[in-house]
Amino acid sequence: MFLQIKGLAKRFDDVPAVDGIDLDIEAGRLVSILGPSGCGKTTTLRMIGGFVKPDRGSITLDGEDITGMSPERRPLCTVFQNYALFPHMTVMGNIYYGLRFKKNQSKQERMEKALNMIKLVGLSGMENKNIGLLSGGQQQRVALARALVLDPKLLLLDEPLSNLDAKLRMRVREEIKAVQQKLGITMIFVTHDQEEAMSMSDKVVVMNEGRIEQIGSPKGIYENPVNHFVADFIGRINMIKMGEALIGVRPEHVKITCDEGAMRGEVIQKHYMGSYTIYMIKAEDQVLQADIPNGANEDFQAGDKVGIAFQRQICFNS
Repeated sequence: MFLQIKGLAKRFDDVPAVDGIDLDIEAGRLVSILGPSGCGKTTTLRMIGGFVKPDRGSITLDGEDITGMSPERRPLCTVFQNYALFPHMTVMGNIYYGLRFKKNQSKQERMEKALNMIKLVGLSGMENKNIGLLSGGQQQRVALARALVLDPKLLLLDEPLSNLDAKLRMRVREEIKAVQQKLGITMIFVTHDQEEAMSMSDKVVVMNEGRIEQIGSPKGIYENPVNHFVADFIGRINMIKMGEALIGVRPEHVKITCDEGAMRGEVIQKHYMGSYTIYMIKAEDQVLQADIPNGANEDFQAGDKVGIAFQRQICFNS
C-alpha cells in the first residue's frame, strides 16, 4: 500500500482530535477526507504533512516511515487553505521558488519545468503577472502548480476551494481532478463539502468526532451508508420510524401518486428546481422530501392528498 496510517491519534487539552484511525491509500488515487468542523480531518492532514506531531500511531509513505520526519524532509507537499503565496512575487517567481533548491537540475531545466507546469494549470501568458492582480481561482492554480512542480509523491490539499464562490469552486475542482489524472499523482483532499468530495474522489473517508465512520467509493457511501450519521451527512435523506425500525429514504427514491398508497400524505410545499421539483409532504407526524423529475409525474399543488411509495430504502439498527 502506498500510504499506510495505523493507530494515528492526537489530543489537544485532553480532548481527542483524532482517535486512533487506520487508513490505507493506493498510489495514484484522489482521496477526500470529509466531515463536519471539528471532526479531526485537518488535524489528520497536518499529521501526515508533519506540521502536527501525533501522540501515537505511524505514517508510512511508499515504504518509508515518515512519522518522525520534519515537514521539509517528507516527500510530499501541502496546499493550504489560504494558498500561502508570496505576494511580492510574480506567478513565475512563486512557482519557480522551490525549484531553486533542486541542485541536480540546471537553471534552464528548472525554468522549462516551471513553464510546463504553468501551461498545465492554464496560466500561460501570466508568468510575469503579480500575485495580487490574480483572481482567487488563478491564485489557487498558482498554489497547485508551486506544489506539483516539486514532484511530490503525495499532495495534500487543506480545503483549498473554501475561499472561492460556488460557480468558481465547481470549475476549479474539475481542473484539480484533470491535473491529478494527467499526472497520476496521489492526492488527499480535506473538505467539509460533501458535493466536492463526491464529485472529485476515487475514495471518500467520512470522519466524525475524531474517528472514521466509513471508507468507500462516493457511490458506495451514498447508496449504502453504514449508519445514520453518514446517511445524513452525505446528501439528503428522509429518516422514517416504522415500528422499531429506522428507515432511510433518499428524496429521489420517494414516489408520489394520486393513487392510494401504503402511506398517505399532504403536499405542504413545492419548490421548482429546473430539472426536478421538490415536494415537502406531511405524512402522519413527519415531513418527507420527494425530488420528482419534471415531466415524470403529475403536477401536484400544496394541499393535494397523495399516496407515497419508496423505490429504495436503507435500514438502520436504530
